[in-house]
Amino acid sequence: MRRELRQLQGPDEVSRVIDSIKLLLEEAQPMLEFEPSVFKSMVQKIVVYPERFSFHRINGLEFS
Repeated sequence: MRRELRQLQGPDEVSRVIDSIKLLLEEAQPMLEFEPSVFKSMVQKIVVYPERFSFHRINGLEFS
């Protein structure tokens, strides 16, 4: 029961992702030119597949 209670009390994965998205949106400024330092601070890794690219963001989201 303690384990279940701790899971319910702590932030879940969805809440963590939502909070990180809100933070990114609040701090977001439109980029008029590509800035490598900003890109590196937002993208954790890029995975290349034969048919697509997949960008893994630092907040856990993935864009293809």
